[in-house]
Amino acid sequence: MKRIIVITGLFLAGLLLLAGCAGQKNTVKAKLGKEFILAIGQQASIGTEKMTVAFRDITQDSRCPSDVVCIQAGNVTAAVDLTINGAVSNITLKGNTGNATQQVDNYTFAFNVTPYPVSTHQIEKSEYRLYLTVTK
Repeated sequence: MKRIIVITGLFLAGLLLLAGCAGQKNTVKAKLGKEFILAIGQQASIGTEKMTVAFRDITQDSRCPSDVVCIQAGNVTAAVDLTINGAVSNITLKGNTGNATQQVDNYTFAFNVTPYPVSTHQIEKSEYRLYLTVTK
C-alpha cells in the first residue's frame, strides 16, 4: 500500500512539473511582415522563410534614462542568432531610441528593445523584450 502511495505521489509531482514547464513558451510562431516579441532565451520561427531568430542577450544598454538629460542618446545592442535554411549567423542589432532597422542578407529587421531605462531602476535581463518585424 505504501508503495502505491509513493508511486502516485511521484506521478502527480511529475505532472505538476510538466504543467509548470508548459507555461514557458520558448518558440514563438511568427510571420514575415508582422511584429513579434521575444524575451532573452526565446526564439521565433518564420516557417515560410525557413528562418529562426533567437534572442540570446542584451550585450549593451547605454541608452540615456528617460528621466535624465544626456548629451548623447546612447545605444542598446541585442545579440541574435539567425538561422536561414540551416545556416546560422550571429548578428548584432544596434539601435538607440525607438525603432531601428538593420539589413541582413535580403531581410530588413525593424526592432525596438524595452523597457526603456529610468535612472531609479536597474533593468534585469529577464525584463528585456525584443520587438521585431522581419520583411523581405
